[in-house]
Amino acid sequence: MLYEPSIITKYNDKDDSLQVALYFKNPPGRILRKKWSAEWKVIPNLENWINFFKNSESNLKNETYYDLDYELIGNLHERTKYMFPNDNSVIFGTKFQVADTFHYR
Repeated sequence: MLYEPSIITKYNDKDDSLQVALYFKNPPGRILRKKWSAEWKVIPNLENWINFFKNSESNLKNETYYDLDYELIGNLHERTKYMFPNDNSVIFGTKFQVADTFHYR
Protein backbone atom coordinates (compact mmCIF):
# COMPACT_ATOMS: atom_id res chain seq x y z
CA MET A 1 0.00 0.00 0.00
CA LEU A 2 3.03 2.28 0.37
CA TYR A 3 3.29 2.85 -3.40
CA GLU A 4 -0.48 3.31 -3.98
CA PRO A 5 -1.22 0.31 -6.21
CA SER A 6 -4.50 -0.19 -8.01
CA ILE A 7 -6.86 -2.34 -5.94
CA ILE A 8 -9.62 -4.70 -7.08
CA THR A 9 -11.85 -6.51 -4.59
CA LYS A 10 -14.53 -9.13 -5.04
CA TYR A 11 -16.69 -10.73 -2.39
CA ASN A 12 -17.44 -14.46 -2.78
CA ASP A 13 -20.65 -15.20 -0.91
CA LYS A 14 -20.35 -18.98 -1.38
CA ASP A 15 -17.15 -19.12 0.66
CA ASP A 16 -17.83 -15.93 2.63
CA SER A 17 -14.46 -14.57 1.56
CA LEU A 18 -13.05 -11.35 0.15
CA GLN A 19 -10.59 -11.57 -2.70
CA VAL A 20 -8.16 -8.67 -2.98
CA ALA A 21 -5.79 -7.98 -5.88
CA LEU A 22 -3.11 -5.28 -5.74
CA TYR A 23 -1.25 -4.36 -8.91
CA PHE A 24 0.51 -1.60 -10.79
CA LYS A 25 -0.90 -0.98 -14.22
CA ASN A 26 1.90 -0.89 -16.76
CA PRO A 27 0.54 1.29 -19.56
CA PRO A 28 1.77 1.06 -23.17
CA GLY A 29 3.68 4.38 -22.94
CA ARG A 30 5.06 3.32 -19.53
CA ILE A 31 3.65 6.52 -17.97
CA LEU A 32 0.41 6.64 -15.97
CA ARG A 33 -1.15 9.82 -14.59
CA LYS A 34 -3.66 10.13 -11.75
CA LYS A 35 -5.40 13.23 -10.41
CA TRP A 36 -6.96 13.81 -7.00
CA SER A 37 -8.94 16.88 -5.95
CA ALA A 38 -10.10 17.64 -2.44
CA GLU A 39 -13.58 18.83 -1.58
CA TRP A 40 -14.01 22.55 -1.14
CA LYS A 41 -13.86 23.67 2.48
CA VAL A 42 -14.04 27.44 2.00
CA ILE A 43 -17.04 29.57 1.08
CA PRO A 44 -16.97 29.92 -2.73
CA ASN A 45 -17.59 33.02 -4.78
CA LEU A 46 -20.03 32.94 -7.73
CA GLU A 47 -17.43 31.73 -10.27
CA ASN A 48 -16.28 28.86 -8.05
CA TRP A 49 -19.89 27.98 -7.24
CA ILE A 50 -20.63 27.57 -10.95
CA ASN A 51 -17.37 25.67 -11.68
CA PHE A 52 -17.10 23.42 -8.63
CA PHE A 53 -20.41 23.28 -6.71
CA LYS A 54 -23.20 23.38 -9.25
CA ASN A 55 -22.70 19.79 -10.49
CA SER A 56 -20.78 18.29 -7.57
CA GLU A 57 -22.76 16.41 -4.92
CA SER A 58 -19.66 15.83 -2.79
CA ASN A 59 -19.00 19.58 -2.45
CA LEU A 60 -22.66 20.26 -1.64
CA LYS A 61 -22.65 17.60 1.11
CA ASN A 62 -19.90 19.32 3.11
CA GLU A 63 -21.13 20.19 6.58
CA THR A 64 -18.30 22.57 7.53
CA TYR A 65 -17.05 25.54 5.55
CA TYR A 66 -14.29 27.85 6.72
CA ASP A 67 -14.69 31.59 6.40
CA LEU A 68 -11.36 32.14 4.65
CA ASP A 69 -10.48 33.90 1.43
CA TYR A 70 -10.69 31.28 -1.33
CA GLU A 71 -7.72 32.91 -3.10
CA LEU A 72 -5.50 31.91 -0.16
CA ILE A 73 -6.58 28.26 -0.16
CA GLY A 74 -8.89 27.46 -3.06
CA ASN A 75 -9.19 23.78 -3.86
CA LEU A 76 -6.37 21.31 -3.34
CA HIS A 77 -5.18 19.31 -6.34
CA GLU A 78 -2.61 16.55 -6.60
CA ARG A 79 -1.35 15.14 -9.88
CA THR A 80 0.84 12.06 -9.73
CA LYS A 81 2.83 10.72 -12.64
CA TYR A 82 3.86 7.05 -12.37
CA MET A 83 6.74 6.07 -14.64
CA PHE A 84 7.76 2.46 -15.24
CA PRO A 85 11.33 2.21 -16.63
CA ASN A 86 12.58 -0.99 -18.26
CA ASP A 87 14.41 -2.08 -15.07
CA ASN A 88 11.00 -2.85 -13.41
CA SER A 89 11.25 0.06 -10.98
CA VAL A 90 8.53 2.65 -10.30
CA ILE A 91 9.19 6.40 -10.28
CA PHE A 92 6.63 8.83 -8.82
CA GLY A 93 6.45 12.52 -9.69
CA THR A 94 3.84 14.48 -7.73
CA LYS A 95 2.68 18.06 -8.27
CA PHE A 96 0.53 19.73 -5.58
CA GLN A 97 -1.49 22.87 -6.15
CA VAL A 98 -2.69 24.99 -3.25
CA ALA A 99 -4.44 28.09 -4.58
CA ASP A 100 -1.99 29.48 -7.17
CA THR A 101 1.16 27.90 -5.70
CA PHE A 102 2.63 24.67 -7.07
CA HIS A 103 4.80 22.28 -5.08
CA TYR A 104 6.73 19.35 -6.57
CA ARG A 105 7.85 16.09 -4.99
